[in-house]
Amino acid sequence: MEPIINPWLIWFIGFLDALRKISVTFWVIGTIFLCITTVSLLMFREDLETTTIKLFNKIIKALIITTSICMLLALFVPDKDIAEKLIINSYITEDNINTVEDNQTS
Repeated sequence: MEPIINPWLIWFIGFLDALRKISVTFWVIGTIFLCITTVSLLMFREDLETTTIKLFNKIIKALIITTSICMLLALFVPDKDIAEKLIINSYITEDNINTVEDNQTS
């Protein structure tokens, strides 16, 4: 007998949950580093050389890009509970409900 819910979907839910947690972690860490880097660049801009300022600008751009990607992943990847509810709702159809009702009355 074939399972009603594919076991790979259960694995995929765990994968999405881990991806979301990692994204949130990197989002928070990236935001903190972005703030520290920007503030330190603004505070010490007069004392820094041009090459160091260019390096800071590259670091800030990279942090903005990675933090934005992590933020989008954290916002749009569903957590475990929502993913489970989405899968369960896709399997609750009128035919399945009628099948359960027919089996109970028999």
